[in-house]
Amino acid sequence: MLKNLKYFVIDIETTGLDQEVCDIIQFSAIYEDPEKQLSFEEIPKFNRLIKQETYTGQDYALWLNSEILLKLSKYKDNWSEKEKIDSQIVTSYVELFYDFEWWVRKVLNNNMSTKIHINCAGKNFASFDLQFIKQHKPENYAIRFRHKILDPAVLYVNDEDETLPGLEICLERAGVKREIQKDGSIISHDALLDNWDVIQLFRNKY
Repeated sequence: MLKNLKYFVIDIETTGLDQEVCDIIQFSAIYEDPEKQLSFEEIPKFNRLIKQETYTGQDYALWLNSEILLKLSKYKDNWSEKEKIDSQIVTSYVELFYDFEWWVRKVLNNNMSTKIHINCAGKNFASFDLQFIKQHKPENYAIRFRHKILDPAVLYVNDEDETLPGLEICLERAGVKREIQKDGSIISHDALLDNWDVIQLFRNKY
């Protein structure tokens, strides 16, 4: 399955659940070509943290994303260009979305089309991430997200489930090990690594 279906796995981290009030603080995407199945180092990736003067959020989400907010708090406008690139920081939603458009065009080798329709995938992308993106993206944005969204959860439902399983349960059922930090704890709440987990779940079914 999915052999000929190229897609973008997209994930965001936010300061809460309310897309009308809360902020996006990380936006990440990975482009997957099932026929190539590149390594994490080689696969096309897009990753940005979003810097703002102030953030609005909910306490639990702010706590979960404390590492991202700590990175953002250390950002200085007078850092060198290399440090800015390494820190993956943009200064506004407008810059974020046009950076993403440029990256998508580069990946697809498409500099001509006015509008670009892309296949999207992600855990809860349709119900959560896309709603935030719609709230913050520019009007008449060139990148159009196709309505049919790939979610790996449907591939890992069993007879005992009363609802779709979460990412951790899907990974456990697929036998996929998550990225481990130096202290032995599992890395979580990083959009880019969550995207990579989603790709592993799909690849397990190719």
